[in-house]
Amino acid sequence: MGVKGHEEVKLRPIHFTVAGATSGVIARVVGQPLDVLKIRFQLQTLQDGKLPYVGIYKSAKTIVKQEGLSALWKGHVPAQILSVLFGAIQFTTYETSYTYINKIFPQCAHNNRLKTGIEFVCGGMAGIGSTLACQPVDVLRTRLVAQKKSTVYRGLFHAITSMFKENGIRTFYKGIVPTLCMIFPNTGLHFAFYGTFKRAWIFFSVNDTENKRLMRLTCGGLSGLCSKLMLLPLDVVKKRLQVQGLTGYAEYSGMVHCFRTVVQLEGIVALYRGASPSVWKATIVSGVTFFTYEQTCDIIRWYEIKKKSFS
Repeated sequence: MGVKGHEEVKLRPIHFTVAGATSGVIARVVGQPLDVLKIRFQLQTLQDGKLPYVGIYKSAKTIVKQEGLSALWKGHVPAQILSVLFGAIQFTTYETSYTYINKIFPQCAHNNRLKTGIEFVCGGMAGIGSTLACQPVDVLRTRLVAQKKSTVYRGLFHAITSMFKENGIRTFYKGIVPTLCMIFPNTGLHFAFYGTFKRAWIFFSVNDTENKRLMRLTCGGLSGLCSKLMLLPLDVVKKRLQVQGLTGYAEYSGMVHCFRTVVQLEGIVALYRGASPSVWKATIVSGVTFFTYEQTCDIIRWYEIKKKSFS
């Protein structure tokens, strides 16, 4: 994911970690309200024959009216921790594995199909590693966001201790099966789509440095859009499993049972509940993530060049 003109400056894993963490911070601040809406949409069930949340604007207005503006950033602290950890681990894993594979198979650098395949595999591996490290924070964040006006958890520490009392450490890994089933293709597709769209952009551009920032933002957004549309049902099931044990939510014996129960009781359309905020969030956050990551890498390269010139 290097930038021409700077490729002679080789970044170290710590640089990828810093850039990944930075992208996670910025993307989370921008995307948190849409994430709250997405989770509320995915977890809602029929009440008196109607869904409480319909439409992004109307739902956001309802949440603000009932719970205050801060409700759109509910669970932001664990979500921000999640984003920093996930971004740092994801990009470090991706870059190091991508470099390693290209050293073993140097012919891949000249074959776009092989490049896309490697991007998918390395992206998937990056997602698996990040998820295993971050799943407890993700479950905690989902529980906090799922709270409505009647507060179950008084704060972060109370939520952690209460959840641990439920079923020990296993509570923090609820929904791990659909999460892992989703995350490998999800992050794999993110990186593969991003690389493919970038190569297409450069191919059709007058030169490969034209509108570099716009390219990163657009290609990142498109990669998030395409990935999310393909994998949304798994995300809905994951969220349903994560809130089990929280008052007011259904209990499922596993991923397959959750899929079957949701479809039987609510119809297949329920697996695409929250599609609107999910797609908007995925597009915006993915665009911001890749843009911030690559811009941060450019800044680090510039700093390394300046440091060498003064040494």
